[in-house]
Amino acid sequence: MKKALILIVLLIFIGLAFYLTEMSPKKEIKANPPTAQNRNKQIPVETISLHLGSIDRRLHLTGTIISEARVDVLSKVSGILEKIQVEQGDRIKANQVIAMVEREEKEAHLQEAQAALDVLRARWAQMETGARPEEITQSEQLVRQTKASWETSLDNYMRLKNLKERDFISQQRLDEAMLQVTISEAEYRSAKEKLTLLRKGARQEDRDALLAQIRQAEAALRLAQIHLKNTTIRAPISGIISKRFLDQGAFVSTTAPIV
Repeated sequence: MKKALILIVLLIFIGLAFYLTEMSPKKEIKANPPTAQNRNKQIPVETISLHLGSIDRRLHLTGTIISEARVDVLSKVSGILEKIQVEQGDRIKANQVIAMVEREEKEAHLQEAQAALDVLRARWAQMETGARPEEITQSEQLVRQTKASWETSLDNYMRLKNLKERDFISQQRLDEAMLQVTISEAEYRSAKEKLTLLRKGARQEDRDALLAQIRQAEAALRLAQIHLKNTTIRAPISGIISKRFLDQGAFVSTTAPIV
């Protein structure tokens, strides 16, 4: 490209010199007959020395510079643009930080996912080691308490039923007593089932279900970590910022470019 430009300039210069030479007015010189006076007369002339040198010629051209690659940089997460560290015309390198999206919400999601995973892992550890003796003792005590409550509510219902048969109480009061019997019986049965599980250990289906929950929580934690990492926006390639579309404080979406 550079050699072609030099060749064009030289051709233009040669053509211009030829044009000036041919088009310049020529003076007609009439020859006078030689005389003795003319022959002895000296004609003054001016001479110059020739030397090699460079000719400075400038050529003004207009054009458009087309880059080899053009990339629009978008955010992978949405939020408020907390920082933007480049301006139009800045030269950047690949992986250089361009902007940052607010991190507070993403950090909270990460902590929440970590806490949920910790709870499930604790349950798994407990399932692996089995119930402690004090846990079984507490469960046995709960069974006795719920059984006594159920029996008391049942006795109360039978007493109120006799009173209702003699029209001493309303049907609503008898229904409330029956509801209490139902609730206390359910609590008693639940306590007995829990005690049975503690004594036998976890069933295989319970272990499989808990393990699936742990894997799901681990995936949620990895996703939260990725979202937090993506709040830092980096340049995918080296180049020059041709245009900046957003300013600090603007809302960033995953579909609109930042630069």
